[in-house]
Amino acid sequence: MKTTDTATGYRITFGLYLDGQRGVPPANILGDVVVGPLGLLGILEMQLGLIAMHPSAAERTIQYRDCLEALDAPSRFYHRSFALDPLGTAACLLNWRDEWALHRRESLRWEDALSSDAPSRLHDLAAVEQRARVAVSANLAQRLEAILDRLKVRTPGIDSVLLVDPIDVFPARWQAVLKALPLKHASVADRAAGGFLGALQRRLKRNAAGEGSDPIAWQDDGTVIVVQSETRALAAHWVASRIAAPGTLLVAGSDGAWFDAHLAALGQARLGLKEISAFRPSMQVLSLVSLKKQN
Repeated sequence: MKTTDTATGYRITFGLYLDGQRGVPPANILGDVVVGPLGLLGILEMQLGLIAMHPSAAERTIQYRDCLEALDAPSRFYHRSFALDPLGTAACLLNWRDEWALHRRESLRWEDALSSDAPSRLHDLAAVEQRARVAVSANLAQRLEAILDRLKVRTPGIDSVLLVDPIDVFPARWQAVLKALPLKHASVADRAAGGFLGALQRRLKRNAAGEGSDPIAWQDDGTVIVVQSETRALAAHWVASRIAAPGTLLVAGSDGAWFDAHLAALGQARLGLKEISAFRPSMQVLSLVSLKKQN
């Protein structure tokens, strides 16, 4: 029997890079949220009754290091690196493990289907995986797998999930979860540019469609400018001084919030970007209170 909880009715805007800073400030609209993978993961786990304490990356690295240490031997491919830098080796191999699990379309228990003639490195990792599956806290792929299983018997209170990125760019485990939700796809703007920018745009579209093309000659018509700077501060100051029209579209990277200071210094309108983080004083106090109760 499949149960439904429609009390919340979330309307979610979801994108690969919407966990951090964003250009759209939070609005006072109940149920409308803008989140990235970690944000949607939290909503789904809350809706499906899968809330749990998840350790930090450092704790998971130590757990995986213990697994490597228990099976370490001169014949293991990681033996020499592990002897020199146990934590660094564990962090690297744990990242391999987590990324592989996140992008696999098949069952997560890959080690059970490993053939006898597979490379020795895979056999070493499979042996470690047998121990890590129990000893290491769940990674994102395992948490998504639990969500997918729960979605078979329970429907979360989500009215819609608006994807701002094509579903094909998400890892396989995320694609499986997203396909079980009420998806909507954001419309893609298709505005043709002129000059060298337009020629470059058309060439990139043909390449994305799998059509071969020859290199195009540079045209100094002002539609494309390539600038290099020795420091971020100089680059930010130059870009801020070039922005004159209020309607300018600016695609900001991870330093968008920091770039706001340079815009303000030059009297320009700020982007309004800010880091969205769970590490707020109140949230840290709650963790300390929880820890105190456990002790």
